[in-house]
Amino acid sequence: MRLAIRKTDTAYSRYRRAKAKWRCERCGAQHQENSGGLHCSHFIGRRNEATRFDDDNTFALCHGCHAYFTANPYEHTAWVEKKLGAVKYKALIVRSQFPVKRDDALTTIVIKELIKTL
Repeated sequence: MRLAIRKTDTAYSRYRRAKAKWRCERCGAQHQENSGGLHCSHFIGRRNEATRFDDDNTFALCHGCHAYFTANPYEHTAWVEKKLGAVKYKALIVRSQFPVKRDDALTTIVIKELIKTL
């Protein structure tokens, strides 16, 4: 069963891809802003509210790299750990273990503030 995409997911995805300057963080391929070829990929799935909108848990990946990591989870894990470093990687895993109550109103405010920083 697919997880519903909320308005906050759409806004965060746009922010995360813009933060990466519309470039795949794995292969470096450049994408047009609205082409659909660049995804906001979650290392720990979107179902986990604690890390759903966490910059350490999300990456701008092209369709090919996203599909590759989905098919190769061990390589995905190694790539994320190398990209973040051991300390940030372990902290992300710890954050993912704590339950967080969904608050889309607050999340919308936070995402709007994040967009201003770009």
